[in-house]
Amino acid sequence: MESKKLSKFIELIFLSIAWLSVLACLIRTDFNFPFAFFFYYLWISRDDKANSLMLMVLNGILILVDLIWLLSVGSIWTATEQNNPVWGHLHGLHVFVIFISVVTSY
Repeated sequence: MESKKLSKFIELIFLSIAWLSVLACLIRTDFNFPFAFFFYYLWISRDDKANSLMLMVLNGILILVDLIWLLSVGSIWTATEQNNPVWGHLHGLHVFVIFISVVTSY
């Protein structure tokens, strides 16, 4: 029974990541969105533990890609520029997307 609860919990995590990625798509093209739905589909239709391990490895790779994105773009997105008021108005959305990206990465 404990295994079934864990399986349901992981299923909900994949689905939650997918829906949070929808929010992140407001301002950045988020590759987590299609992958999360794909992983959710693979999880609910899996047949063996090898499939489960593959999903965990693929999820780990996507976390690594998210970390690289956060390290390379995070400081640029949170900066406000005096000469570019449009960029300054997007500051709240940028911080929101970075927050969602961190939440969906972990």
